[in-house]
Amino acid sequence: MEVTYRGHQSLLWKADYASLYLNLFDDLDPVYVEQIPYLEDANVDCMFLLSRKRPATTLSGQSVQGA
Repeated sequence: MEVTYRGHQSLLWKADYASLYLNLFDDLDPVYVEQIPYLEDANVDCMFLLSRKRPATTLSGQSVQGA
């Protein structure tokens, strides 16, 4: 969804980024999701926290310490 910003079009957009990430990466789980309604109209923002299901690895496949 495109959002008007200070009278300008095509600068900002809204999307369900939590769902996009969850569909794109199989190793993510939602930890926290909160819907935040706007005061002046019917728009709603979403705040989310995702967690990895498995330890992080480097490009060579080695486990990353502390991840």
